[in-house]
Amino acid sequence: MDFDAIGDFVYNVIGIIGSDQKKLDFAVDFALQLAEKKSFSPNTLLDLSYACKQQKMVMEEYVFAKACLMQASGKLREDACFALGTAAHVLGLCSEAEASYLEVLKDNPENGDVRCAYAELLLELGKTEDAEKEYKTVLGFSPEHVKANTGYAYLLTEYGYVTLI
Repeated sequence: MDFDAIGDFVYNVIGIIGSDQKKLDFAVDFALQLAEKKSFSPNTLLDLSYACKQQKMVMEEYVFAKACLMQASGKLREDACFALGTAAHVLGLCSEAEASYLEVLKDNPENGDVRCAYAELLLELGKTEDAEKEYKTVLGFSPEHVKANTGYAYLLTEYGYVTLI
């Protein structure tokens, strides 16, 4: 693996985006073209998305996840779709986040992590009953799921189902 080429690739994507969220689609197109030219695999694109997430570089995380999604299939596509949904959610692109989460859940309805992320989005959108349904669904097939238990407890406490003493 040519780490200098990958470093240059990331640097170029960062340069295109700058601090302007409006340039994300252009950056995705650029990333796709350069990835093809440099023969970077969809796996590499998803790895870059994860690395950007760790560095709290949300716009770059979004770009690499979307570029991966456009090339991937199977489990890799599911992972890229989840990564895209997460980044879109953080960026406030709620419709895109919801579409990404629902795409994963269509093919893998028992993906508890995606279902919980979707429930968090629903809570932010004021859809409390829908969020509750999502958490209960996860707990139905995975009663020990930490995110579902935590999210559901938060929902019950925060939205008046439980009164704290």
